[in-house]
Amino acid sequence: MQKYALNLKEPSRKVTKVTTNFLLGVDGGGTRTVALIADEQGRLVGRGETDGSSYKSVGIEKSRRELEQAVDKALQKVEQHITRFSDVCFGMAGCDTRRDFETYKKIIQKSKVALFIKKTKLLICNDTHIALAAGTDKDYGIVIVAGTGSNCYGRNPQGEESSCGGMDWLLSDEGSAFDLGVKALKAVLWEYDGRGEATLLTPIILKNLGKKDILELVDWVYQPPFEKKRLASLALSVDVAFSQKDKVANKIVSESAESLVLMGKTVIKRLGLAGKEFDFILSGGMFKLGEDFINQITNSLKNAAPFAHFIVLKKEPAWGALRLALKNRKTT
Repeated sequence: MQKYALNLKEPSRKVTKVTTNFLLGVDGGGTRTVALIADEQGRLVGRGETDGSSYKSVGIEKSRRELEQAVDKALQKVEQHITRFSDVCFGMAGCDTRRDFETYKKIIQKSKVALFIKKTKLLICNDTHIALAAGTDKDYGIVIVAGTGSNCYGRNPQGEESSCGGMDWLLSDEGSAFDLGVKALKAVLWEYDGRGEATLLTPIILKNLGKKDILELVDWVYQPPFEKKRLASLALSVDVAFSQKDKVANKIVSESAESLVLMGKTVIKRLGLAGKEFDFILSGGMFKLGEDFINQITNSLKNAAPFAHFIVLKKEPAWGALRLALKNRKTT
């Protein structure tokens, strides 16, 4: 079978129809962007991955370029010529306010991807929505996303929605890798200036970053440009110290778990799901800290929702974007 490598250019006018009703699902995260293309049977036919496309983290122009490149890479894996996607869903990090939604809408509509999309079929939502859809076949449930940032979102059987956190690093992101990294840096500084106790975080972080002393570490923290993912990368050092039973690291990890639990309990209460059976999805890199971290969260949440089924998301959230794109087809 001939393979078509298709760059994002205007579709050829000679091709008048799409062979199959192809779906496009995009996970526009803070650290990476994943685009999946599936046929009408839900079979994956193309995947593309690039750097993060959250406009709050990388800016509007880079957000547009990363989305274009992710979709372009996915298209080059498809063995059929696609002129238009029948349905699409973009789950974007930091899509929280009306302004965020309109900003992402403009980014997508001004990108080359728009040439392959019917405007009436363009679905844009927060990335928590696609993570929930990737983790459960039900139309309701709760998801905690804890990666570079953090967020909690839920929907009850009546269709009511609620969210908690997710307003980025200045206002929230509690329990995220960024939050973990900042707390670790403060613990290192407190040991250095005498306010805090000794911690393995100091030698571990200095070694991992190749820094000689705390002053070099301070320069690293404040060097421009500010990148949220740079500080979030220190979560790996916290994990190492935590695995070595460091008291300070243990406290930081426990505080992060408590922050995520509070988000979950808040959404459970607001949606009236305390006595209901539903799927509770845990998504993001923070849940790679291990079973102790996960158990601390799920055991606390079980007190608030004893009938919840806790699921650590294994598949890519972009699969949820495909599912929401297909659902949008059936309702429009």
